[in-house]
Amino acid sequence: MQVFIIDDDFSIGHTLEQVLKPLRLGVTRISSSSELEPALKHETPDLVFLDYRLGEESGLSLIPVLLKENPSCYIVMMTAFASFDIAIEAMKLGAKDFIKKPFSLDEIEALAKRVSEVLRLQNKLNALEEEYGLGQLLLDSKNPKVRQLLKLAQRVAQSQSVVLITGESGCGKTELAKAIHHWSSRKDFPFATVACPTLSAELLESELFGHVKGAFTGAVANNQGRIAKCEGGSLFLDEIGTLPIALQPKLLRFLQDFTYERVGDSTTHKADVRIIAATNANLSELVRQGHFREDLYYRVNVVELHLPPLRERPEDIEDLAHLILFKLCKKHGRNPVRLTKDQIRYLTTLPWRGNIRELHNTLERALIFSLDGEPLQLDYQPTLSPQQTEKAGIHIGGPHTLEEIERAHIEATLARLESIEEVSHALGINPSTLWRKRKSYEEPTQKVESGSQTTETMH
Repeated sequence: MQVFIIDDDFSIGHTLEQVLKPLRLGVTRISSSSELEPALKHETPDLVFLDYRLGEESGLSLIPVLLKENPSCYIVMMTAFASFDIAIEAMKLGAKDFIKKPFSLDEIEALAKRVSEVLRLQNKLNALEEEYGLGQLLLDSKNPKVRQLLKLAQRVAQSQSVVLITGESGCGKTELAKAIHHWSSRKDFPFATVACPTLSAELLESELFGHVKGAFTGAVANNQGRIAKCEGGSLFLDEIGTLPIALQPKLLRFLQDFTYERVGDSTTHKADVRIIAATNANLSELVRQGHFREDLYYRVNVVELHLPPLRERPEDIEDLAHLILFKLCKKHGRNPVRLTKDQIRYLTTLPWRGNIRELHNTLERALIFSLDGEPLQLDYQPTLSPQQTEKAGIHIGGPHTLEEIERAHIEATLARLESIEEVSHALGINPSTLWRKRKSYEEPTQKVESGSQTTETMH
């Protein structure tokens, strides 16, 4: 990582350099705006410590120059002036952080390490996206079984065989299906998903094979169906074990000769589409019970790929958690967060019955209900206190303010629902708005400063 220190104070520049160099960072010191352009011809900075005052000039004027060279450059404005307006102006121009002199050298070291980690994760994200394609990032693994599975999946992707992905809910079956499509010769053609449990038998048949106008009540126009729309590509049938028994012969026929008819139409159509299926159920048991055709089972189960649950791959939890947090921070506009070793140990002790999906929800909940700079409360579960229970009994038309009614409703909803997405959807607000409102309800806390410790600072 390349760091620029732009400050006309020699002592500050020298001291910052001594703090950053042991971190194996490339450091370039610049004392005036005239030195910036020549420096940019030799190095592109990832992190910049920029002084607000450079002689008679303002460091603010250099922010657009730096961002033009590297739009993702992390600019930290330094100033001895405790002005909120300066911070706002710097942020509007594209600075990511603001520190006031005198500052702690420990703070500088921690900030540099955080930015370095962000860059490492971004590089890893880019590498994974290049290798797997967008959406398959959660498959990177240190677990030998998963790594072997991915190698097998890459080989299978080059064939035209039907693939059956098995595993518990939330363990990444959809991501693996997308990866197989991306690794295959069909990657430049459409990929679509049909969630079998979400539709009735009639609508599911129409969704898969299409229908003609007037085929049933509500069919006001022709519908091609997902199979036709995925011509040349791949169709992912999620939870195929729930496919209605009446539809199974039609899918079997398509898998045998790639022909089908639309609902309400006798014309036979043909399509070149690869089927990838997934299930969290035991299909052989469903066959035994008469809920799944045996001939369809053998046609679907040409190649089976089994994804292990998260609890069986604990060595992946740390990297998965940091990758998910990195993406969540970008989604919610938050500064990057790094989990502590104790937090990682805590995460590895949990059973993760909901697998990666549960890990994602846990981290998003913790992020939304924490403030910037605060440790994440990973075990946070919204509950109602006796006072909140009383507030939850507020009735419309009673002697209550709108703010009291809103707060009671939000806190009751937080206690009732499990995930942030559910709460936000139920309230009709986005997660960041929910986070700000929850933050405003917190009681102010007293900060106790220890007089027994001193921290080295720079003026």
